[in-house]
Amino acid sequence: MKSRARKTKNKIKYSLRKNILASAISLCMPYSIQAANFDVTVSSDNGTGLITGTLSHAILQANTTPGDDSITLTTNVAMTGVMKRLIDSNITIQGGGSNYSINGDSQYRPIFIKSGNVIIKNLDLLFGKAQGGDSEKAGAGAGMGGSIFIHGGNVKLSNLNINASQAVAGQPQAGVSGTGGGGMFGYATGYAGGGLFGNGSNLDGGYGGYGNYQSPDPKFGSGGSYATPVTRHAGFGGGGAYYAGSGGFGGGGAAGDGSTNAGDGGFGGGAGTTLDYTNNGSPGYGASGQYSAGMGGAIFIRSGTVDIKNVAIFQASASSSGGAKGLGAGVFVLHTTTNTNGNNQGMPTTLASVSACGMIFANNNATGDVGASNNNDDIFDLGNRINISTGFPVTENCDNFLIFNNSFED
Repeated sequence: MKSRARKTKNKIKYSLRKNILASAISLCMPYSIQAANFDVTVSSDNGTGLITGTLSHAILQANTTPGDDSITLTTNVAMTGVMKRLIDSNITIQGGGSNYSINGDSQYRPIFIKSGNVIIKNLDLLFGKAQGGDSEKAGAGAGMGGSIFIHGGNVKLSNLNINASQAVAGQPQAGVSGTGGGGMFGYATGYAGGGLFGNGSNLDGGYGGYGNYQSPDPKFGSGGSYATPVTRHAGFGGGGAYYAGSGGFGGGGAAGDGSTNAGDGGFGGGAGTTLDYTNNGSPGYGASGQYSAGMGGAIFIRSGTVDIKNVAIFQASASSSGGAKGLGAGVFVLHTTTNTNGNNQGMPTTLASVSACGMIFANNNATGDVGASNNNDDIFDLGNRINISTGFPVTENCDNFLIFNNSFED
């Protein structure tokens, strides 16, 4: 009898401890967490996020809504402008009921992931393009990630078909009328550098987008401006401003006035020049002189933890000219935390960890590949970051790739 009473007493104590612990956990949970789903119902998107029902508007809403939000496509989407809304929170983007498509119209990149726990699944990504910005007398901007650019975060890509995606380097060319460097999208104009999303404007750097994107860099996305020497250096994705402004990650260096060195290119960005070509800047990795690189025709991975499951990449390209390189038409994985010329603006502190299985590649072309296992038409991964812990080839059937039993929930 005493033993039974003791067991009953112990059960009551355990139950009380369990309830107290549950209550304590609930009190520690954020008070206002609310997850929401946003349906994409509009078939064209200018990328501004200002039109209800568009993909860019859904990204804006999800970025500003607490919790783990989802975006569901109920229609195919055609991009009519550069996507200026970056994914910067915990978001799942998926096709509703079937593989709906996002079409970049061979002009625009549809997805840029800044941060967050992000899942992109059950979609077709068609005709995406990352076109680096041009400059006349300075370095051009790099083309990076034609369909998906991953700046950082914990990212899962699942059941995607990526077709005819391009990363195309910007060009140094007459008629652009810019002494600033080209950005990752915007052209140099006047003395200003191009930005991540827009052209420079005489003295003002190219458009860097809406807000600060939860970034400690207040210049994220912006081209360099001429006003002071400090502002001439660009933020992430921007080109430097005349004179001697250096480009951010992917941005070109600005021209010099002859008495000082021209600006250096960011990673992948071309170098600025001086009128007498005696004090030229130094190009970034993969670039050559004023010519920039094209990297990651379909997917560019800068940092973060990335899981890729059952993704097919067809007819992707990464291209450049003038001695610069086109690398990783399918997937480009950043392999270093330092730029070759010492201009480390925008470089990550840690490299990405990438797991991949069930990938299919066909008819891809990188103009600068060397035919090696980690540098070919399909993949650029000099740091061997893909499947670093398992050694499985990316084409391994996902059912045999045990890491995905825990990594993926779908």
